[in-house]
Amino acid sequence: EKFNIKVISPNFDLNYGLSEREIKTRLEKLIRYSEPNKDLKTLFVWPEGVFSGYSFNEISFLKNFFLDSFDDNHLILFGINRHNDKMNGLFNSLIVINNRMEIVGEYKKQKLVPFGEFLPYEKILNKIGLKKITEGHGSFLKGKKQQENILIDNLNILPLICYEVIFTELTQNTHPDTNLIVNISEDGWFGNSIGPHQHFAKAIFRAVEQNLFL
Repeated sequence: EKFNIKVISPNFDLNYGLSEREIKTRLEKLIRYSEPNKDLKTLFVWPEGVFSGYSFNEISFLKNFFLDSFDDNHLILFGINRHNDKMNGLFNSLIVINNRMEIVGEYKKQKLVPFGEFLPYEKILNKIGLKKITEGHGSFLKGKKQQENILIDNLNILPLICYEVIFTELTQNTHPDTNLIVNISEDGWFGNSIGPHQHFAKAIFRAVEQNLFL
């Protein structure tokens, strides 16, 4: 059975500190690029950092945009920070929401980038003024191993964030019924370097090894 999946690559500048107005403008562009067809059941795949620096709770003011633009048979997958009250920290997460901005699936990144998403020996290095290079002073929380796949009708999705796709154990230990790998990333951070090309090459190997669409 066919399932419509639309991957959106908006070519946004990777800026932090965006105002609410700028976030609204960014979302309006994403929706326009997505061209949602209300008669077509679709999973829209957006990038890792479309709401740069904002956590999911902080974008609740955008709910009407999703409600007005998407239908009940639409789902949107993207990256967002998710705050955990018990652990008092943020996860770098991949979520799937419906048009009412209800989360129907979530994955928390397991392989954090040293200095980019967490600071090794944080308590010591903080004392001399060092912090991770992404926005915010504290390190991201680490997702647990062996997280559940995201199930959407006949889709059994292995979710990965950024350079996690280079780690063979994350794909080789996936559920045997997995039929799709989704890897969201912000390769724009690497600029015109070899980074995006290396990432793409490694992703091809993961797809071939598992005999899966990625």
